[in-house]
Amino acid sequence: MARSAGFSLIVVGRRHSRRFDFASSRAEGEVTPHEIAASGVAADDVANLAALGPMPRRATVLLDSAWIQTVELPAAAVRGLGIEDLRRAVAFELEGLSGLSSATSEVAVGEEIPGSAGKVRWVAVEVHDETAAGIRSALGERGCGAVTIGHPASLSLASEERIPFVEVHERVTIARDPDRGAVVVIPARPGQRSWRGSVERFVSETDARPIRWQGIVPSGEVEDLAAAFRDEGGLPMELDPVGTARRWARDLSAAGERLPLVGPPRAARRSPGPLAIGIVATAIAIGAVGFLHVRRRREVEDLEARAVTVSADLRRIASAERALAVLRRETNDREQTIRDAEKSLETIAAGFETQRAGMRRLLRGMARLRVAGVAVTSLESRPDGAVEIEGLGATTAAIDAYVSALSGDARLGWEIRPPRCEARPRGDGREIQLYSFRAVPTSKGAVDDGETR
Repeated sequence: MARSAGFSLIVVGRRHSRRFDFASSRAEGEVTPHEIAASGVAADDVANLAALGPMPRRATVLLDSAWIQTVELPAAAVRGLGIEDLRRAVAFELEGLSGLSSATSEVAVGEEIPGSAGKVRWVAVEVHDETAAGIRSALGERGCGAVTIGHPASLSLASEERIPFVEVHERVTIARDPDRGAVVVIPARPGQRSWRGSVERFVSETDARPIRWQGIVPSGEVEDLAAAFRDEGGLPMELDPVGTARRWARDLSAAGERLPLVGPPRAARRSPGPLAIGIVATAIAIGAVGFLHVRRRREVEDLEARAVTVSADLRRIASAERALAVLRRETNDREQTIRDAEKSLETIAAGFETQRAGMRRLLRGMARLRVAGVAVTSLESRPDGAVEIEGLGATTAAIDAYVSALSGDARLGWEIRPPRCEARPRGDGREIQLYSFRAVPTSKGAVDDGETR
């Protein structure tokens, strides 16, 4: 089969794989498109597309399944490194992100972009060795020997537009603000929490509005950011395959050196020299020490913050315990006061009942007693429980007889004290005796005569 001149652009996606043949090696003139359903195996799709017609000598394969990410390394550590040593250093740095071993993958880096203080940053593309070898083999069999491999998202880096944009693929999103020189690669599916947070940070740091948006729009994820975007629909390759292929081919021709494209395989993998090994090891050590230092410092700050919180909590607990102890003492005191009052009430009630019973006995005893010439005029209770009894008597003998009879009544339960008498003249010339005596309750009580209840 004759080999055509020109250039071929192959785009391997997750649903469709496409091949675009350009008659000119400068990606100009007529374009011949081919499309097949994606099989899920990049090398097989490339082989099937290559079988559709003669292949040119040069081809670029863009894999949606390639790993793409931004990488930062200390500027002092990579200064003076050759491109191969730099790729190895970047591949080693990517291991923890992509999951691909630096020993079994091929890495490409684009042109330097602004990084954080004292560091250099690139957009890097990484492809597994077997995938790259399968693609080269499939194309090599068709006479295409000059093959480069990249990711479709990386082509947006070659755009000369000065408008900030966000381009959302199924597994990666790339955002760029040309005025700031900022490039953000988000290796996450649209809609995930980390993805949304990264998009929000990019929007907050970008002054220009609106920001061009192309690709997938996760339902409900960017509604509150809608004012910041101008939605231009799906990905360029889905909206206009041939037009997008023409633009990408021109960008590859003009800016291929600045894009992260994995080039033709090296004749043999050589071991890096001692200087390169030392520089890369130093870069890794500096990065690791810096990372550990920052992480330890954050852990210490976190522990210090927790210690402050715990100390405050302990102080609050101690204060609450003291307040609780005071409350318990006050409660115990109140309970004791209540118990004492209850006992006092019981004692008072019992005293009242005893006094009432004694008073009934005394009154009944006095009512039973009949002594001529003696009358009782008043009874008065005293604070000490005694009763002061006053009356009138014809003679002192009659009064003594009355008091003696009352004192001898064992049923009363009262001690009858001797009377005090005072003679008073009457109008008829005779005298009448005013008397008073005291009845005091005895501790022995009284003999119940059955009438005290």
